[in-house]
Amino acid sequence: MATIRNSTWRAAAACTACGAAIGLVALAGTAAAAPTPRTPKTGTNLLYNGNFEIPKPVYDGVPPTGWKLVDLGAEKKPYGASINTYNATGQYPPPKGNPNKAGIADEAFYESGTATGVEGIGGQQTSAKFGSITQANNPQISFSDVESSAPAATNAAWAGSTVQISFTSGKSKTVDTLIFISPWTAYKSTFTKKPVSSKTIKYVIGKTLVSKTWYTWKATSLNSAIKKAFGLTSYKVTAVTFADFEDTINAASPYANMDGYFADLAITEGKS
Repeated sequence: MATIRNSTWRAAAACTACGAAIGLVALAGTAAAAPTPRTPKTGTNLLYNGNFEIPKPVYDGVPPTGWKLVDLGAEKKPYGASINTYNATGQYPPPKGNPNKAGIADEAFYESGTATGVEGIGGQQTSAKFGSITQANNPQISFSDVESSAPAATNAAWAGSTVQISFTSGKSKTVDTLIFISPWTAYKSTFTKKPVSSKTIKYVIGKTLVSKTWYTWKATSLNSAIKKAFGLTSYKVTAVTFADFEDTINAASPYANMDGYFADLAITEGKS
């Protein structure tokens, strides 16, 4: 595999809701109306630090603010895993053509351990950070992604860049996940399979990426996407995750190695 990276090689880069008060009885004997919650302006990014920007101008090997590194799926002990922000002059600069105006992108680097199956790593942000995002926001999702280093088809059945939206609906405690995926082109081979949806996980499959070539997902309505995939018209987002994802079929050395970048991730307030 091209540009094999192991944990030693990567060591240098590791690293309101607003409650409306019940109105009290006014002097005239009428109840004061509860204040109307403020609605974000159309186009407002509802995520915290959604574009991977950080408070100070240091964009080289710094984890994106507000995002937690998470293992996904079958993998529990990856050989190598990191999420770090870089610019065009950073230690591991994003591929040329980054659509972010400041040249900033977040790298998700992953080298699997011994597990097989659908797995990966990425950065996750939960509602504890971004607050409430529901169908009432008419949320619009958009982002850009690029394949930097893909696994070989001897290691993975498929691979891709993903943005995953986890949510609940109604009184159900079940967490469903809608996954927007840009499939990757395998290293010196051809992947044999595609992602398969299940009852609680549905894929929206985008354009197959070419190595080092950026692709931008234009704003897509979450309301429409969730209704089409799950038949639901009401929901509450619990987590948003950007991640490299793959179906590992061979965990032997050389380990399945994934390296991708994400830029301009946003879930914005839509028109009411």
